[in-house]
Amino acid sequence: MISPPLSPRRWRVSHLLGAWVAYWAALLAVWFARPVLAFWRVKDAPPGTSQATVSFGDQGFVARVVMQGRTLVDQHASLGAILFWLTVPPLVLFVAWLLSGARPEDARPAELGAGDALDDARGHAERERPERAPRW
Repeated sequence: MISPPLSPRRWRVSHLLGAWVAYWAALLAVWFARPVLAFWRVKDAPPGTSQATVSFGDQGFVARVVMQGRTLVDQHASLGAILFWLTVPPLVLFVAWLLSGARPEDARPAELGAGDALDDARGHAERERPERAPRW
């Protein structure tokens, strides 16, 4: 059975790490898109008409943007939720990768025609050995 090219069955470690990085980048982009756009919108507002705060503390991560008394963004995430979203999906992907079975391996040196390095060394040593006269 031939597996599709994007199947975890055909992934190497570099593909898995790349998938994790892509996931984390997408997660950050999704989470921070609204606050960043709202911050951009209120940065040119007249003084005293807007307020933007970002904090990380007992309540977890909080992003709040208020402009002229109207709340544009009010996001909260607990530490548990942040840890969940940062670790569990990549862990599930890792387990799926492990359970997917055989993956293509790199070619072994013998398959590349490199031969045995020790055979080459033995042959070189035998050629370098001077001929001795037999002892009688």
